[in-house]
Amino acid sequence: QPLDGLSEDDMKLVNEMKADALKTAIGQGGEGTDADVLLTMSALTEEGVIAVKNAACERLLNQRVEIKMKSKKINDCLNRFHVAVPKPRDQKERPVCIPPAVLEAKAKQAAAEEKRKTEKDLEEENGGAGVYSMNLRKHYILADDEWKEDILPEILDGHNVYDFIDPDIL
Repeated sequence: QPLDGLSEDDMKLVNEMKADALKTAIGQGGEGTDADVLLTMSALTEEGVIAVKNAACERLLNQRVEIKMKSKKINDCLNRFHVAVPKPRDQKERPVCIPPAVLEAKAKQAAAEEKRKTEKDLEEENGGAGVYSMNLRKHYILADDEWKEDILPEILDGHNVYDFIDPDIL
């Protein structure tokens, strides 16, 4: 329901709340403007909800920053900080200097990334999606690599093999 459609009693109550909120905001050292103190929103149409959330977050952040700036710890830390801003002292150019070892390490890292072949690369080389079938067994860790391609029976002599497997042994 918009503010214009409220009854006189409700409007009086809203104005009293606004006055109390202004007093509280001014008492806390904030600005006492109507737009900052009383924000309108609708939970039904979700109109103004984001603005109220942002205003509340901004107030909370400002309050926390003020508390930190007033604390004694900030003065102890400020004397340890030094921000150096270089100023040109002559016309000589001073380009960025990157050590050769760092450049070599970056080149090796880039080369190592290029050598690695992914399953996607293998799929594209072998006919693409729908043609290439990924071998899921190639990453099995077994005592003998030849065992990776063994066929696992599901039914042997008319019995389900998995009925005879004890999960506690594995």
